[in-house]
Amino acid sequence: MVRLCLRGLGFILCVLAGTFPAAAADIATVGSMSPSLSAGGVQLRAGAGIAENTRLTTSGSGRGEIVFVDGTKLALGPSTSLTVTSSLMRGSNRFRKLGLRTSRGAIRWISGSSGGPAYSLFALNTTIGIRGTVLDITVRGGATYVALISGGARVCGAGGCQQLSRSCDYVEVRNRVSKTKPIAQGFKSRNAAASVFPFIANPSRLSSRFRVGGSGCLNRAAFGRGAASQPADVPQLQAPAPPPAAGGKKCGGNCGKGKGGGGGNGTNDEGGGNDL
Repeated sequence: MVRLCLRGLGFILCVLAGTFPAAAADIATVGSMSPSLSAGGVQLRAGAGIAENTRLTTSGSGRGEIVFVDGTKLALGPSTSLTVTSSLMRGSNRFRKLGLRTSRGAIRWISGSSGGPAYSLFALNTTIGIRGTVLDITVRGGATYVALISGGARVCGAGGCQQLSRSCDYVEVRNRVSKTKPIAQGFKSRNAAASVFPFIANPSRLSSRFRVGGSGCLNRAAFGRGAASQPADVPQLQAPAPPPAAGGKKCGGNCGKGKGGGGGNGTNDEGGGNDL
């Protein structure tokens, strides 16, 4: 630090000159928004940089997409608040550490090249560990919902942890973490599931590079029928008819005298049935 003093016109002006901390480096870039995406209350434009400790928010009709330097993609739905809490780089385009926290709304997470252990996602009462993963996460009504589209994730809350390893499975975290189950078995209707997982229900809300499948998660089974329900196009097997008992002729109704094999009503053209 250097102290500089200037004398003139009966006064002395002294200033300090030196090296000041550089502005935080950008670790992500805004890809798109519709109609708006804000950082710290300031509306962002496409191409704007995002640094650590940035709080991102969308309005009730807003959406936004950002891309991190390692290729990680993050989409924000309406009424969403998310903060980039920490970052530590490994080289120029990979993270040693990247932490994010969401307090409300819906996000889609698509892992980049940094590797699962680098990422830490936190939501209301929930910690999410990631490995090469596509996740949809929603915080609403005092609960966190986490749905797996591909890869794997470990979801932990006060009551323990659950492993997501099958596409279209999800967990709900309130006071404890629910068991994993398919989305179509956890909601009474498709509309109910769509309100919790808007990006799965409507991929058109995302740009093409954020559309990574998942829409079939809402169409694979009848909603509200439980795990034991059987798809309608699976034929039901019929039990074979029991063989006739030995030792005599058996028929139902009145025995006919014909040679047919059906149940008789007593005419000469009808055959044997079962005993009354």
